[in-house]
Amino acid sequence: MRNAAERLESPTRMRCPVCDAPPVPSCEWHPAPRATPTCPCVVRCRICGHRFRPRPDDALIRGTVYDARYHESRQTRGTPGFVFKQATFTLHLREIGRACGSVAEKTLLDVGCATGDFLEMARSAGLDASGVDISAHAVARATARGLRAVCGTIDAVVDGPFDVIHTSHVLEHVPDVRAFARRMWTLLRPGGTALVEVPNEFENLLSALPRLLGGPVGGRFDAPHLHYFGSGSLARLFRDEGFAVRRILTYSHRRPVDHQAQLRTLLRHVHGPNALLRIGDRIGRGRNLVLVGRRPS
Repeated sequence: MRNAAERLESPTRMRCPVCDAPPVPSCEWHPAPRATPTCPCVVRCRICGHRFRPRPDDALIRGTVYDARYHESRQTRGTPGFVFKQATFTLHLREIGRACGSVAEKTLLDVGCATGDFLEMARSAGLDASGVDISAHAVARATARGLRAVCGTIDAVVDGPFDVIHTSHVLEHVPDVRAFARRMWTLLRPGGTALVEVPNEFENLLSALPRLLGGPVGGRFDAPHLHYFGSGSLARLFRDEGFAVRRILTYSHRRPVDHQAQLRTLLRHVHGPNALLRIGDRIGRGRNLVLVGRRPS
């Protein structure tokens, strides 16, 4: 079995981090005939369709980009735009409640808890919530809010098992996604629920339309992501690691209106784009993917 560094390092030895199959060698971001070591290309797996960077920057592998400056730039309670994140977490709690029946006194682990916004909302909903994050700065801010959080990766978690594991916009940053999913399975109680959200950067409707017109596709070229999941590769990953996938949905940040947000942010939420985003959600092409899985009893 190839380790994560091999799977993500050399174009001559590239294998899919999800299913270990060889990728199509051409770049998904631009019409280069082959992915080259001179740019952060993204390639697509021939079998499961997963997209990933074959030569990521070392800072992405080691996680050193997620420092204080990174977290200071993120939306959090009290900052403009937080209403969009709050809507996301409300959706997550609704899905967790649907899967669990009742969340009262259920134990929850938030992997990649950052400064604790979801932990705070989960605790208010009645969950016994704790978190883990690789950023010491973020964990310090979370604990200063009276929340339980430790610094480290998912492997640093010594508590458990948990009734629920939540991780939002984390998996796309993880070098070895199979080991991560496997660790989630281990930390979950039999019958427990996992909720995973990732950006749907290449397969959302607004990204796919330029593809039809022959233009560039996909997410931001400078995004600090190692992986670009679609619904198929996300489901494949968790099924292969023993989860029963109960539900996959897509959604787009379109519902709230934040009058403090920047103009370019507000423009994404006016009526015209909203119509396209609603269509995208209906056909599974929203901007974000949410997987709800279960560890079998």
